[in-house]
Amino acid sequence: MQYLNIKEDCNAMAFSAKMRSFKKTEVKQVAPEPGVEVTFYLLDREPLRLGSGEYTAEELCIRAAQECSISPLCHNLFALYDESTKLWYAPNPIITVDDKMSLRLHYRMRFYFTNWHGTNDNEQSVWRHSPKKQKNGYEKKRVPEATPLLDASSLEYLFA
Repeated sequence: MQYLNIKEDCNAMAFSAKMRSFKKTEVKQVAPEPGVEVTFYLLDREPLRLGSGEYTAEELCIRAAQECSISPLCHNLFALYDESTKLWYAPNPIITVDDKMSLRLHYRMRFYFTNWHGTNDNEQSVWRHSPKKQKNGYEKKRVPEATPLLDASSLEYLFA
């Protein structure tokens, strides 16, 4: 049976909160222009701005992932967060934008997994399942059955 390491999880969550609050202060706090603005952790990226129209939260997440080079494999771990209402957007709501509306959303990692980085030897690492990559029935070479949870570009986005 696996036991949770509460002290390490609390330290990791505190570090994560520290990173979020540090990044939050770096975001320009000017009133957003009319339309939807999706801000990023990356300082060298301009916010994604969209004018009037109808968008699903999933469409906005896909565009944000493309802007940050986050792979389709990892982009489902990220979501849009509205800081003013303190709500996360599910993928399916339709956001209708007119010329009077201004909405600022933050593109953030939505889920937290203990030991997702695999650096704690006392806990089991979190891995993403992947199918076996055996080329033919004759090759007996052992191939890992899992891949790391986050790919390189997702890690770059989180720790930029």
